[in-house]
Amino acid sequence: MRLPVNGLIIHVGEMVEGEMAVGKTAVLQVDNSRRADIRRNHTATHILHRELRAHLGTHVTQAGSLVVLDRLLTFAHGQAVGKETLAAIERDINEAILANMPITIRHMGQKEAIDAGAMALFGEKYGDIVRTVNIGNPKPQDAYSFELCGGLHVSETGEIGAFRFVNEGAVAAGVRRVEAVTGRGVQALVSERFDLLDRVAQANTHWPEPETVDAVLADSRSLQRSWSGYSGKRRMVSLTICWANCFGERGAGAGGTGKRG
Repeated sequence: MRLPVNGLIIHVGEMVEGEMAVGKTAVLQVDNSRRADIRRNHTATHILHRELRAHLGTHVTQAGSLVVLDRLLTFAHGQAVGKETLAAIERDINEAILANMPITIRHMGQKEAIDAGAMALFGEKYGDIVRTVNIGNPKPQDAYSFELCGGLHVSETGEIGAFRFVNEGAVAAGVRRVEAVTGRGVQALVSERFDLLDRVAQANTHWPEPETVDAVLADSRSLQRSWSGYSGKRRMVSLTICWANCFGERGAGAGGTGKRG
């Protein structure tokens, strides 16, 4: 779907059968499963934006949104977000999801919405009448989240299911991006991780406890350091042998006493 000018919505699709001609009737079939994923991600983006500002500060502003199946939000922030902070943000996002707060969609005057506290994307152009998305209390001043938005959303936060971060990193100076999954994406991620643990458990004949995993990782790092040191020494020995074989006779000859044995 595209919105080239205010009030004109264009749907871009693929013709899978028949021919297109002026005056003919076309049947539009929406991929409901994919659309449901987008709804979940879009509402999760609003919750994420709210929690980023709550945990990192109100200087955090949305710098763009890529609402696809595995990426959620680009935001302005001057430094990396630590693992502990990300974990706290993720916990509070899931608490908001479990609270099953209602989402209220309303159209109102732009000035009215901004005066009521609605968040707007910097640089975005809005018409005189805007669409607002309210999460939680229908009263804007008491809402959990209140933003201007024209996108698809769930009816209640519980429909999102769950939220899980998968990555956080820089995309430009002062701009960070977080990638996450929701709903079916979380189910797939959890299934993948448990399958991996099952394979590890089968290889070790028992379910790996956290202490066992830490010990294995420590042993692996120790072996890597040892191998690196051994490899360096082996290269030095090989170089010495090569030097002796290739240049030993001529080097000795230069001194006048060399003899090939």
